[in-house]
Amino acid sequence: MRPCDRATVGIGSIIFNGATIESDGMLAAGAMLTSGKTIRSGQLWTGRPAQHLRDLTTSEIAYNRAATDFYIENSRRHAAARCAG
Repeated sequence: MRPCDRATVGIGSIIFNGATIESDGMLAAGAMLTSGKTIRSGQLWTGRPAQHLRDLTTSEIAYNRAATDFYIENSRRHAAARCAG
């Protein structure tokens, strides 16, 4: 499996070895991406097995990027609070 920077993977998804998600690609929650499949940048895939549903809008891509930044910063705050005691 090769998820690139800014790839969005929904909760409960399964990604097989040999699958790739390019930057700004999105795998929906609960989907199953099988070996040899590639989610291209800006695409949304869903289903079991996953298939291309549609292209993401520029606002959806921007939202996913902002959400990723939020979760990264939140994890840093959480780690710092745990280390502080």
